Amino acid sequence: MDLSVLLLTLNEEKNVGPIIARAVEELSTLRIVYEIIVVDGGSDDDTVRIARAAGVRVELQREKGYAAALKEGVALAKGQWIITLDVDGSHPPALISALWAKRDAAECAVASRFVPGGSSEAPPLRRMLSKVLSMVYPRFLALPVRDVSSGYRLYRRDVIADLPLVSRNFAVLLEILIHLVAAGRRVCEVPLVYRVRESGSSKARIWRFGLSYLHVLKRMWSVRNSAAAADYDSRAFDSIIPPQRYWQRRRYAILRDFIAETPGLVVDVGCGSSRTIQSMPEAVAADFWLPKLRYLARTNPLRCRLTIFRLPFKDAAFDTAVCSQVIEHVPYDESIFSELNRVLKAGGRLIIGTPDYGRFWWPVIEFFYQKILPNAYADEHITHYTRAKLRVLLERHGFEVLEEKYICGGELIVLAKKRCAADAIPPHQAH
Repeated sequence: MDLSVLLLTLNEEKNVGPIIARAVEELSTLRIVYEIIVVDGGSDDDTVRIARAAGVRVELQREKGYAAALKEGVALAKGQWIITLDVDGSHPPALISALWAKRDAAECAVASRFVPGGSSEAPPLRRMLSKVLSMVYPRFLALPVRDVSSGYRLYRRDVIADLPLVSRNFAVLLEILIHLVAAGRRVCEVPLVYRVRESGSSKARIWRFGLSYLHVLKRMWSVRNSAAAADYDSRAFDSIIPPQRYWQRRRYAILRDFIAETPGLVVDVGCGSSRTIQSMPEAVAADFWLPKLRYLARTNPLRCRLTIFRLPFKDAAFDTAVCSQVIEHVPYDESIFSELNRVLKAGGRLIIGTPDYGRFWWPVIEFFYQKILPNAYADEHITHYTRAKLRVLLERHGFEVLEEKYICGGELIVLAKKRCAADAIPPHQAH
């Protein structure tokens, strides 16, 4: 099954028949295998009878609310892709083809009133509320979507089937977007000319609708701004918090200066979604977290999921290895250093960075870091290194320290060179 079209209905007897007919007409032009599923929320008119007479699958909703209808519809769908649209005539079925055409560009395509070519004929109050939501949420949650409340969407089924959705009403639409973006999924928009409903009355209650979106903003703030979010590292570069923005940009400048000293193939181990790896499209982006690697598909074609304790690369594969802000997040194990040595060519450079817990400054910085950004990385530092300890480890595993730089006296970044084979300590003797 290529596509499932979900029609969520409640007392739409005058609209459901014509919408199904227009949807079938549009779908027939795509030459795909599709199904249309009507999920009815308890209509007390002829909606269910008319839908069944149109020859589509009709399921009666078990729980109340828009979110429940959407989740039940997704669970019923057999298509690899899902399109959701309203049955009130505001979402023209003719746009199905435009959404379907975006399936290779993104895992979610939104029919948007607020991109060039889009518009809305909704009543002034609803139009104003939708506009405010679409200005506030993309700004505060850094969402790459202008129309966050549009329910006319194309989803890849497997990316939304198991999302941990909590909202019970239309606010679930925002919740879905936040989870998708945080997981590194691609979202795009196509223009929508939103029409007023053809008949019947709207099921949305304006002020309740707005309040529920405010609750979602508060609840999902931590999800969007968590260090686990796919684009966390990238967004930190342009953070609205001046110390964080400075720190990220200073780190970027130091790393880029060190990398420039050694031309050739670069691997960034534990790269996250940093601007450093994004600035090197020819480098290998290597990380354990799949969402961050998904996000980097936009800039880095060479990506690898790995564990730092056993790198899946040949011996002497790289001229430069970057390992910035990684070793403090994993258990202490000297195989980290022997593996970084193994994958580097003789004379290759290692650029490694970590907080220096041997100095006064880092514990102080970390204290305030946790207060300002409680969902960031500070509380994940499980192995503490000092400058002296790091130098000993690097020397033991065949590296010669060339240069050291600090950020605000707390974060240490070291440039080291792999010694030639005759001088290096074999990995099996490193312990």
